[in-house]
Amino acid sequence: MSAFLCNPQHVGFLARFEPNRIRHTPAEQQAEILAKANLVSVSARYRLSPDAVGAEFGAGHSAESYIEACKSEAGKFGRRLLPIEALKMAQCSNYQSCEVEGWSETPAYALLHRIMGQAISELPGYDAAPWEYVAA
Repeated sequence: MSAFLCNPQHVGFLARFEPNRIRHTPAEQQAEILAKANLVSVSARYRLSPDAVGAEFGAGHSAESYIEACKSEAGKFGRRLLPIEALKMAQCSNYQSCEVEGWSETPAYALLHRIMGQAISELPGYDAAPWEYVAA
């Protein structure tokens, strides 16, 4: 099987990555958005109910307990992801959550792309790179 539920720690770390200056929602709410999108996507991919997905792919969780575990992880204090880690993990979440019609119009899609944009802007050398290419 190619689609899976990202583990609660993965979701929690991503939800905490976006800094407060651009965060539109608390980390726990962001984790809920990401967890629900992942559940719905895997449900659509394998034509299973969210609870069946939670039980099969989420280490025996119900859909509700998976979401709560993700929210709990988002509320923990821990190290902040490196930008490259956040970028790769957001790409993973994006891939694992894209199996629904209209994916690019969802709050989870927007959140993941904000996280990726923030991570890109924090990569080493980003600030020193030219904004626009100008031929010599």
